[in-house]
Amino acid sequence: MSDLDYLCPQCRTTLAAVARGDFDTWECKDGHGVGITLTEAYGHFQEDEIRAIWQAAKSAPQSSLKSPVLGQPMVAVTVAVDDDEVEGNQAGGSHLVTLDVAPAEQFLWFHVVDFEAMPADLPNPAPSAEELAKLEQIRAQSREAVAADAKRQESPESDFGYRFGSKAAALLNLTGFMKKLGAVAGKPLERR
Repeated sequence: MSDLDYLCPQCRTTLAAVARGDFDTWECKDGHGVGITLTEAYGHFQEDEIRAIWQAAKSAPQSSLKSPVLGQPMVAVTVAVDDDEVEGNQAGGSHLVTLDVAPAEQFLWFHVVDFEAMPADLPNPAPSAEELAKLEQIRAQSREAVAADAKRQESPESDFGYRFGSKAAALLNLTGFMKKLGAVAGKPLERR
C-alpha cells in the first residue's frame, strides 16, 4: 500500500487503504466508492475489461469528480464487461459498468456496486503441447547461443575478450601502449 494520501473523488476526505487479501484498494469511509490503481486492476480483473476501460478513457467525457491525488477532473467511462477474457465483451451475461478514471494517475474509481460487478481475473490455461514444444525450442536456441558466446570469449582470437576481458589484460595492453609511445618519442616513460 502507498503512503500517499488518496482523497475521495466525491467528498475529498482521505481514503482508507484496505487490503482484501492481496488486493489493495482505497475506500471512502462514507461509502462513495472504491478506488484501485491500474497495476492492482491488472492483478485482479480480466485484461480485456481493463483494456476496454483504458481505451474508452481516451475519448471519454469529463467527469464532475476530481482525481484522488492531483485533484484534476476525471473522465466518466461506461463499458460492457463479461465473464470471459475474449476481446469484445459481447458474450452472454455481459453488463455495463460505469466508473471514473484519472488517466494521469492511472487510478480507477468505482461505485461499490460497479466494483463488485467487475469480473475477476481468470486463471491462465495450461500451455498446449504445441506451446510447450515452442518454449523448449526457444530454450535450446538460447542454450546454444550462450554456449557459442562463451566459446568465443574463451578464444584468444577474440579481440574484445583477449584485449579487454579482464583488468589484467587491460593493464597489459596499457603497459604495452605506454612502451610503444615511449619508443616513438625516443625515451622511456617514467613510472610515478
